[in-house]
Amino acid sequence: MVLRGFRRAFLYCLSSVTIIVAVCYVRYLQLSTRNNAHFVQPMIQERITEYEEGKKSDDDTISAGATDIAVTTQSPEDKKTSTAIGVINTFLPTTVTPLFKSNDSAFSTRSPEDTRDNVTGVTGVSPPTNGTSPIKNGDFTVTAQSQEHTPTAYLNGVTGALPPSTGPPPAKNSRTRYILPIKSKMGGGTNCQYEKFKNAVVLSLLTNRTLVMLPFFLHGGHVRGFSIEHLRTFDASFDVDIFARLLPLATLEEYKKSCTHANTKVIGWDIPTVDYENTRLVRYKRVVDIQLPNADAIVNLEQGCTLDDVIETLRDEECVAYATDTLLRMQLPAGQRQDMDKAVAKHLIRTPKIRHAVDAMSAELCKGERYLAYHWRNKTAEQPCYFGHGTGESHCETIKKEVRKMADLAVDGVLDLMEKENIECLYIACPLWSLEIVDIFSERLPRNQIYISQDLKVPPKYQTFFEDYYTLSLVEQEIAHRAAVFVASGYSNWSDFVSEGRIAIGRPTFSIREIARIPDSVDRRVV
Repeated sequence: MVLRGFRRAFLYCLSSVTIIVAVCYVRYLQLSTRNNAHFVQPMIQERITEYEEGKKSDDDTISAGATDIAVTTQSPEDKKTSTAIGVINTFLPTTVTPLFKSNDSAFSTRSPEDTRDNVTGVTGVSPPTNGTSPIKNGDFTVTAQSQEHTPTAYLNGVTGALPPSTGPPPAKNSRTRYILPIKSKMGGGTNCQYEKFKNAVVLSLLTNRTLVMLPFFLHGGHVRGFSIEHLRTFDASFDVDIFARLLPLATLEEYKKSCTHANTKVIGWDIPTVDYENTRLVRYKRVVDIQLPNADAIVNLEQGCTLDDVIETLRDEECVAYATDTLLRMQLPAGQRQDMDKAVAKHLIRTPKIRHAVDAMSAELCKGERYLAYHWRNKTAEQPCYFGHGTGESHCETIKKEVRKMADLAVDGVLDLMEKENIECLYIACPLWSLEIVDIFSERLPRNQIYISQDLKVPPKYQTFFEDYYTLSLVEQEIAHRAAVFVASGYSNWSDFVSEGRIAIGRPTFSIREIARIPDSVDRRVV
């Protein structure tokens, strides 16, 4: 009896001691966590704020799970990773590669000269790689990503291996040497600006210079005037990450830090003096805040000069402005310009947001089936008949009758090609003031097999793209780029830009003049 009482007392004391120890240990943990949180939580909030503002450093990665956020910091020297958070229930990656993903579909393609394996199922832009090796592409020396660091990129709606980077080797000196494109104040519509911009890209490649990313302007059709209202930034038009794989790029602000009117050399071929002065004073000084030299500082290069002549002219110049309205009238080896144009077309593609918008509508467009895209543009009737710049109503009616005859021939050609290619659905890209072409096609093809931009089911997040004529044009160009077959208008920079991008990757592309029985005597601006 005494022994049993002694045992009970012993167990009671042991339990009390255990409880006291446990309470003390819990209190210790609470104090420790509170002290750590004093230092950890502000750091987490600081990293999150930096991430949201786009200021996250290269050595810090923020990874987000369903309910937890972990901040991981990796030291470049020892590759050790430390994680700071109150409670972590799952292991999260220490590095994150941003990808522009599309779950709707995955395409795969390979450019004719690219023999690397395709990668499907991922649509995105990989981080820049360090491994490069020189190769030859015809007469054009290019730099290719090494096999070990082959990037995967979403290339105009196509998932696959990015074509070889065509940027020249780095300059021997460390000083950045710029080329600033000068786009004339009278330099035509938006796609005309794109096409002339390509001249500056090629010149930058040939002379191993950094290209300045100038904005573009909404200009064409019913919109006239190069103003801040119509200005569209470069990165609102094209994918800068992919374009930067072609050649080094600089922003306007970077250019302004090094270049002034005093140290800038203006070059071109037969630059019109009056046009240059208007461009310098109106578009550049007033709109983009760049002071260019006066017209008397222009250096007009000789037609037929060699690349060596151009390089010698620019040898000691840090800042060069090139009038893109004047073509590259220099001697180049046979096929070199074509190779370079193809490389430019592969890299100058629309922004991820534009591509994602088309991704979101792809299932609805022609119910996900193959389609032919046709760009209809009639320039002869636009000014006199739609914008009131003609010579009278009777003249406008005469033009419309001629356009109707040619439109019937165009419809015949397009429908014959659709039958030959076994395609049942048609997408028509056309200005909003030229929708009569849809009625003409509807006489021969069921309306539910014809799509235009107004027929697309647009998710709310992309609705603003269709309210701005500039971004609507980019969306329709992306749709035309992805088509099984594309038929270009007879006279249009819009069509030319799409055609060049498609031909560069081997997609079937025709001109309406190739497939329709339109007399050669008919003005190409008609159809």
